[in-house]
Amino acid sequence: MGGIPFFRGHASSEWELTPSLGRLALAAMAKVGYDELFKFESTLHSRFAQRGARLLPDDDDGWATLLAMQHHGLPTRLLDWSLTFAIALHFALTNPAHDEAAIWILNPYELNQTTRQSVALIDAPSVGDYGKLYCERDAPKEPDVIAITATEHSPRLLGQHAVFTLHNRLDMALEALHPTCLRKITIPSSAYKDARQFLYLGGVSEFALFPDLDGLARELRRTFCFD
Repeated sequence: MGGIPFFRGHASSEWELTPSLGRLALAAMAKVGYDELFKFESTLHSRFAQRGARLLPDDDDGWATLLAMQHHGLPTRLLDWSLTFAIALHFALTNPAHDEAAIWILNPYELNQTTRQSVALIDAPSVGDYGKLYCERDAPKEPDVIAITATEHSPRLLGQHAVFTLHNRLDMALEALHPTCLRKITIPSSAYKDARQFLYLGGVSEFALFPDLDGLARELRRTFCFD
C-alpha cells in the first residue's frame, strides 16, 4: 500500500508501543479494575478541559483537549508519531539508552485496513464525539487500534508533523496486536554522534519541534550548557 509511513523514536529499543494510559492500565487494572481506570480517564479529561478552557479552542469537541493533554505530558490513549523520519530520530536520541535506541515504522494504511477494513486515515473528529465515546460510553468503541490525523491546533503539532494511533485496547502493545504493520530499526550507541550531526545539519532541533519558550530554553541549554 502506498502513502507516507508513520515514524516514532524510542530512546530504548526495549520500549513497547503502548500509550501512556495503557502503561497505567497494566498496573491499575491489576489493583482497581477497569471501571476505576475509566473514572480516572474521564475525570482527568474533564478537569483539564474545565481548568484550561481559556487556553483551548472555543469550539473544542473534546479532541483538542485530548491532544493538548498528550503534548503536555498527561496520560492518554494516544500514541504520537511523525510523518518525518528525522523528527522520530530526534526523539530517539533524546536521553537514549546506553546500548541502543530505536525507530518504529508503521504502515497506517495497512493497520486501518486490518482494523477498520478501510485504508483511509481517519481525522480525529470523524471518529465521533470524544466525550460520548470515552467519558460517557454512549457510543460503541472503535477497533482496538486505528491510525488518525488531527487538526493542527498548536504549533507543536505543526512542527512535529504529528499523527497518532488511537488505542482502545490498552492491555497489549501495538507490536503484539498488529506485528505485520510494523518494522523496528535499532540505532547502536556508536551511531549516536553521527546521527546528531545529521539532525543538526538538517535543522531538526528542540525549538523547531517545540516552537515556544520551553523548546528554545532546552535547545540553548543543550547547545551552551555542560551540566
